[in-house]
Amino acid sequence: MLADTRAGEVGYASKATCDALANAVTTAKAATATDEAQQLEAMTAALVTFKAAPITQPVAGKVYRVKSASTYYKAKYAGATLYADGTTAVRVHYTDQQAPEELFTFAEANGGWIMESVHNKQQVTISSYDQPLRFVKKNATPIRIDRAAVPAQQYDYVPGAVVLSKVQGYNATANGSVGRFYIKSFGGDRNNDVPSENKVVAFDNPTLCNPGTWYIEEADFQKMLAALLQRCDQAVEDVVPNEEGQHTQVAIQQLQKDLAPARDLVAKQAAVSQEVYESYVKVYEKFLTAPKTTAVDALSTAHYYVIRCAHPKLSGYVAQLKDGMVVPAAVNPTAVSEDDPTILWQLLRQEDGSFAILNKASDKKFVGVSNASSGESVVENNVAYPWKLRFRKQSDISGFFILADASNYGWYLPLSPASTTRITLKPANQWNNYWKLEPTTIPTGLERSPLFQETNGTIYDLSGRVASPHQRGVVIDAAGHKQVR
Repeated sequence: MLADTRAGEVGYASKATCDALANAVTTAKAATATDEAQQLEAMTAALVTFKAAPITQPVAGKVYRVKSASTYYKAKYAGATLYADGTTAVRVHYTDQQAPEELFTFAEANGGWIMESVHNKQQVTISSYDQPLRFVKKNATPIRIDRAAVPAQQYDYVPGAVVLSKVQGYNATANGSVGRFYIKSFGGDRNNDVPSENKVVAFDNPTLCNPGTWYIEEADFQKMLAALLQRCDQAVEDVVPNEEGQHTQVAIQQLQKDLAPARDLVAKQAAVSQEVYESYVKVYEKFLTAPKTTAVDALSTAHYYVIRCAHPKLSGYVAQLKDGMVVPAAVNPTAVSEDDPTILWQLLRQEDGSFAILNKASDKKFVGVSNASSGESVVENNVAYPWKLRFRKQSDISGFFILADASNYGWYLPLSPASTTRITLKPANQWNNYWKLEPTTIPTGLERSPLFQETNGTIYDLSGRVASPHQRGVVIDAAGHKQVR
């Protein structure tokens, strides 16, 4: 019992009380046969005093984690840790995660304590009986922290185990109406492998070893920082940078740079304060909320694309450059090859976010329109035309609108293409305007260099105009080579 006691910590007896019992035990062990009975009686009295002694309460300003003390075989939650699930629910992590949402503070109020989440800055309140605990911004329910003292079969004392009860209507014994922190599971289907959902509710069961008993331990920020770093590593472990829906390479590099001092602290096993820990929590949360790579961001200049109609009834058609016009061609995905360059398209991102679209045939001619208006045909062009690509999803269809400049007119394919059909512009509001940009393995030979090397002489943009030395995007150097800045 003494071995499991952390004297002076929350839920345990004071150090003086623990020392008194330890001394009584030592004296009893050393007792001679003549005074053995007397020392045994003294040790028993010290044990009674120890079990009944007031427990240590939290200290305002310190940060704690609340863990289940339930070892009952039908509800083994022991070690599960209370946490704030956003700003709506109080739940438990079944495993020891050392997560930032598991941190709480206690402030004295009205004969009890106001318990507040460090993570969401809101207070835990007990509302209706047998209903989930919830968070409020202020005026939460004061709670008591008492030794768990209701016996469970052979157990009449568990070192450190406490009960958290509503101050109003408090009763030391269970009378069926006192609101106390209690773990309950809801739903779930074992036969179909559907997990149950846990919530912490207000329920009157303070019995030892049951889901209404808890440990309150002070946070160890060194351990928590190490766990946070592991969480960060897991967050980027399977990321494919710059792919659609994934974190960008820039965001990952910034995260690793910002975490470098934290890794040094953990490696040196240095002391970590709450302020330092929380600063790295903010770094992690900033990374999680950073914009992900969009479908447009993920488009590459390094390989050719097939531009395929995304309409379910037209998915066999792709855009082809033929006789100076962009027309539909029936091409199966397995038939795409370098042998037909007329259906291969290069997407060149411009400085303003638009794209120049080039065809691999005819010496990589651009395509454009004379006017951004309904009915205009998409045709071969000698200079780059600014196409705006917008990814959209509607019902079961998704794809890109290929919009002419700043207009709302996009590439359009009618439902019944004929040999004379051309791809024209129509208001981008129907499925016929959706296009899939299917990447191929055919390289364009245009790579984004990690460091752009200037060449001597004049440089030009894709329209043939002289470009400034600091212009971003695709440029053509004096030797006629395209480069990406």
